[in-house]
Amino acid sequence: MTAPREVAPDSTVPSRLDDVSSQPADRDTSPNSTLLVERIRRARPSFSAMETAVADHLLSDPSAVVSATTAELAKAAGVSQASVVRFARSLGYEGLPALRLSLARELTRLDVEHELSGVARGRIDASDSLHDLAHKIGFHEARSIEDTVSGLDLTCLDEVAHAIAARRPVTVC
Repeated sequence: MTAPREVAPDSTVPSRLDDVSSQPADRDTSPNSTLLVERIRRARPSFSAMETAVADHLLSDPSAVVSATTAELAKAAGVSQASVVRFARSLGYEGLPALRLSLARELTRLDVEHELSGVARGRIDASDSLHDLAHKIGFHEARSIEDTVSGLDLTCLDEVAHAIAARRPVTVC
């Protein structure tokens, strides 16, 4: 059995993520650049009504979407199959199979991270060894940093950095 090949996004398909105002033009918006679920949340305001319906269904139950056919996803979201394919393409994928593969990888990676850290099944308590305690805290801190980075308005951050470098007065909103 051969290993599955990674499906590259169709470079001729325009990505909705290019229109998201919080992303500078030179930011990588390829399907593998950021967590898919986070990219969908951020791009949601730029979606059409049909794409929003698909996005909302995906965000509400990502695990179900991994195994859904185009017809099943279309029915669940209340849209046409063509709308499902357009949604996948608007994110830079060739179609739903490539999007599902990316989503499955993301969900699997997150599950493995939780399993390895031991935080999926437990809280920090008095019986934890120093080793377990350090790993649990490290896991939570890394997650917090990732969440913070994914919520940054990079355009605003770039403007602030340039203002500081130019030694002009900076007003932080």
